[in-house]
Amino acid sequence: MALPEGVEGEMGPGGPQPSFFQTNSNCTTSFALALSGPGTYRVEAHIPPFVSGASQLLDPSSQTVTVSAGSPTASANFTFTEADRRIRGRVVGADGNPLSAIKYQELWIIAFEPKANGKSSAARANSQGYFDLYVTEGSYKIEITGPMMPFPVQKDILVDSSTEFDLTDEDLDITIKLEPPTSYIEGYVRDGSGNGIANVDIYCWCEGGPGGGHAFTDSQGYYKMYVPFCSNYHVGGFAREYGELSEKSNIAVTASQNPIVNFILESTNFVTISGQVTKNGSPQSNVDVWITQGEFGKGVGWARTDTSGNYSIKIRKGLSGLYLHAAIPGRGEIYKGILNNGNAINSDLSSQNISRSTAILEIHLKPGNTFHDVFIGAHSNLGHGFTDVRVSTSTSYDIYKIEVPFSGSTQYTIEGGIPTFGPIPATTVTVSGSTIVEIDLTSVGYYTVSGTVTVDSGTSSDAFVWAGGPNGGGGTRVNPDGTFTLRLRPGEYDIGVGKAGYSGSVTSTTVNSDISGLTLSLTRNTGATISGTVQYNSTPIANAMVWASNGQGGWAQTVSDADGSFTLNVSSGDWKIEAVAEGYRLSAPLRITAPANGVTINLSAVDFDPQRKEQSIRASQGGVIQTTDTKIEIPNGALGSESTEVAIRVQNTMKAPEAQGAKIFSSKAKEISAYYSSGDNQGRSITNLNQSVDIEIKLTKSELSAEGISSIEQARKLKISYYDSTANNWVEIPTAVTLTPSNATWSTLQSITLKASTDHFSTFAPSESVEGAPPTPTGLSATAGDSQVTLSWNSSSGATLYYIYRKSGSQYPFLATTTNTSYTDTGLTNGTTYYYKVSAANDADQESAATDP
Repeated sequence: MALPEGVEGEMGPGGPQPSFFQTNSNCTTSFALALSGPGTYRVEAHIPPFVSGASQLLDPSSQTVTVSAGSPTASANFTFTEADRRIRGRVVGADGNPLSAIKYQELWIIAFEPKANGKSSAARANSQGYFDLYVTEGSYKIEITGPMMPFPVQKDILVDSSTEFDLTDEDLDITIKLEPPTSYIEGYVRDGSGNGIANVDIYCWCEGGPGGGHAFTDSQGYYKMYVPFCSNYHVGGFAREYGELSEKSNIAVTASQNPIVNFILESTNFVTISGQVTKNGSPQSNVDVWITQGEFGKGVGWARTDTSGNYSIKIRKGLSGLYLHAAIPGRGEIYKGILNNGNAINSDLSSQNISRSTAILEIHLKPGNTFHDVFIGAHSNLGHGFTDVRVSTSTSYDIYKIEVPFSGSTQYTIEGGIPTFGPIPATTVTVSGSTIVEIDLTSVGYYTVSGTVTVDSGTSSDAFVWAGGPNGGGGTRVNPDGTFTLRLRPGEYDIGVGKAGYSGSVTSTTVNSDISGLTLSLTRNTGATISGTVQYNSTPIANAMVWASNGQGGWAQTVSDADGSFTLNVSSGDWKIEAVAEGYRLSAPLRITAPANGVTINLSAVDFDPQRKEQSIRASQGGVIQTTDTKIEIPNGALGSESTEVAIRVQNTMKAPEAQGAKIFSSKAKEISAYYSSGDNQGRSITNLNQSVDIEIKLTKSELSAEGISSIEQARKLKISYYDSTANNWVEIPTAVTLTPSNATWSTLQSITLKASTDHFSTFAPSESVEGAPPTPTGLSATAGDSQVTLSWNSSSGATLYYIYRKSGSQYPFLATTTNTSYTDTGLTNGTTYYYKVSAANDADQESAATDP
């Protein structure tokens, strides 16, 4: 299967369509694809999952080709390679015994690299829970999903060249404990005549706790959601023909109570909004049209125009403050307007027509053939457009094309972002037709920083080099030969490297000219473990994220099993431990000296609202999903070519660990996921996408201020990043920042919108590049007094805060913070010996290694 990526310009919005070719007896074939017009395409080749033996073959990397009127053809050759590594694993219950054979039949086990163009492999467990995943060397996430799993369970694993992962090795490489719930919520979704409604996406979330679940109705309208216990579930849903279902709350699930929650969708309780979309005077098919409650609010209905440009959307009667939106998939929003003057809608509204004239902005980005992973957006009060596709390149400039709506003379602001380089300077242009815009980055000033990553064992594959400083930063993947290249603006930077299972070095560098020969190192985390149990009120917490950092580039992360147990592979020495689960958090970090076993992590309950939004779309069709602060635009074919229903889930998440070289706005972290809701793949997650989808995250001025942002300049430097456990860090994606209003100063700013493209789903959050951790404080001394100890130490460069830890048992729990270089601990017992550690942190809470006790 070969899949071309959509092009910019005048190509219709139908999106990529797959073509199938059968290999001959020599396992080779030739192929030809018809392309829609000139442009740059991403071409992929895949073996369909139903082909026998496909699980041991690896998909080749995608290729980029460019065609033009002068060169209308291009070639791309693909070679499938056989896996040379195998992950041998087993899934068992929380007690270590096998699950029932029926439960194993409903589980999907997937290994994938959570990065662009990452490899993946899928398997089913046998009746005893054993499974085989065929891969190559690399850092993988193993994910277990299925209809009985409310949420996926993920584990990280580093596959190397050792005999442990040989194809013939029968020893277990990983054991995963699960405890699928046996309690459930069930019910029917019917119309006013009592007929069942199929393929309705039903979801629930637990108020004040981590519970939740999802299911789809069958042909009779019946659903069954397996969920853990919770005293107050909210149950809602989305029906393609009716839009959003109103949530029902106060639904309790206990050991003796599996509640029934029915939905009756009376046609008299819904109204229809309909109209036609035209572009440049012609009806426009395949346009996404949706309705939100508020200008940037939760979506309540969605449709796509037919071949005549017509659309029809059902929504609940009586809603007010509604906005109508339209977007061309993969290109941007061309219309946004209030419905019925904001008044409640109690009857059908027809002839809600949308007519737009559009033009092409041709962006000439100078210098040419220099910057990659560029994202450019153009926005106005009429709508916006965006692209991450470079149409052509030369030594003088690269060409990007954006289609935008206009009326008469419309003023547009063009902005964008480039990883490590930072934001593209904002440019204003008046559009009254197709326009060429030049953006010259040579005047901004930047330098090239290059070097090599060395490892003490294994390879540097999957390693990630990051840079952070006051003038920006970002990161890049290390090349297969261990080299890397960054393009940074002048300034002071901390530059480091990370990889799952390794500790990476960090160096401070002044960038005022090109730098070559920079050497960073990776050291394998071996020789020690930190293990124990995560719990709340003595009850084990499953699926909690636990991570450890040593303030010197060392990092390790895992997820607790069904019995709350966890193990972190680290090196000997001092480590800071943190943990979080949805609805639970470690109130203060722990300091632990590795190796350490039997560690108990006691979490505290916190208020947490996932604000979950779940909506089903057809894989081949795509669509738009919008919440109160997040929007996802999925073009045709991004989720596959099948007509299978796919559920898209967007929700707040607390699982947003700290980053190196970046500050993560964890309060705005979003978990975005997709999974098949029907067919042979039911319950299986979709990790890597066939083409990019677009993500928007909105932040109000008050939210920015709460994160320490105090100027427009700071706000323009923000970007969207995703968490990548294989890189031991958050990875930024090219981001465009839109101000509201577009000409805002800090005093008049209402909000900003971050927009970016991604080719895989993960956890995403706004981020800001910052300097790394300050040096460890030196000269720690203690003076005993009457029932008190006074600590003092030397100041650390760049530190704005100091953390004090006091020993309790074998651990060093957090004690206090201070902005001074001394601290007095009072209320102590005379004649008792106390041990302390002190660390330094900066404004972005990047914390150093602690002092020796």
